[in-house]
Amino acid sequence: MANILHILNGDSTLAIFNRSGIEGDTLVWHEVLCEGPVQFDITTDSFWEVRSEFMCNYFETTQQGFDEKVIQPFRKLESLIDNYEEIILWFEYDLFCQVNMIALISWLNQIEYGQVSLICVGRFEGQKKLLGLGEIQASEYPKLLQKRVKLNTREFTHAQDAWESYCSTYADDIYNFILLKMEEFQYLPDAFDAHLKRFPSSATGLNEIEQKILDLYLGGFKEDHKIVGEMLRWQQFLGFGDLQYFNVVSYLRPLLKLVDQSAEIPGKEDVELLLDRDYALGGASASNWVWDENEKALIPIESMP
Repeated sequence: MANILHILNGDSTLAIFNRSGIEGDTLVWHEVLCEGPVQFDITTDSFWEVRSEFMCNYFETTQQGFDEKVIQPFRKLESLIDNYEEIILWFEYDLFCQVNMIALISWLNQIEYGQVSLICVGRFEGQKKLLGLGEIQASEYPKLLQKRVKLNTREFTHAQDAWESYCSTYADDIYNFILLKMEEFQYLPDAFDAHLKRFPSSATGLNEIEQKILDLYLGGFKEDHKIVGEMLRWQQFLGFGDLQYFNVVSYLRPLLKLVDQSAEIPGKEDVELLLDRDYALGGASASNWVWDENEKALIPIESMP
């Protein structure tokens, strides 16, 4: 399989891929675009400056580390991409992967690259739970390869529009891609639904992840690593790693201290007083929108009574 580039979703996938016997060059996409601010055009210096600053602060990586692991491989890909006859994307069903996936497809569409194929795993016959690439044997990878989906204009356009909506300051633009289902991107609606529930609840002031962590804490899970372990088992369409959940627990620390001091469930006023919502969820600010569970909808703060 000469002149093929496989873009993989993580190092664990790479380790399995290397045992599969599949030919071609590989590149691991190490970005975490489901976290922090994003811009539509991922080729600009502005995009990478914003991402580098966020990643250094949120994940405590270094600017040099981010540059070597993410920016330099992407710039190398930009310069060498015409050497490949086909690019094959290997991704999964969760929000983490889906956002990275549509960003790459959008970029490939913008540069009018030729043959792009997609392998996106999740549901398997006979399996009750969704499976990621890291849970699949290397011997199965050639079968996945044979079933890859070639992306055409319709799929390119859908992914690019979805990425543009994710980058929009109008967070409710994403609704179109929850309602408008496409077989080639069958997991995107559930992933985007999980994304919308990361905005604060209009009733409690907490988002879905924060509410689950608070419930665990109130239920006796006091140690961070035990909370994170439960969160990793609880999540379905998020696909977060342990560091992401440790960061959320740390962010909630003022609220958890209040629980220890008062032995009461914090009210919405406590939440809004203690938690700073000045951060980005995609292109939108978490301070500008709330999730209404009754309406199953995002509502702009400015329209709230």
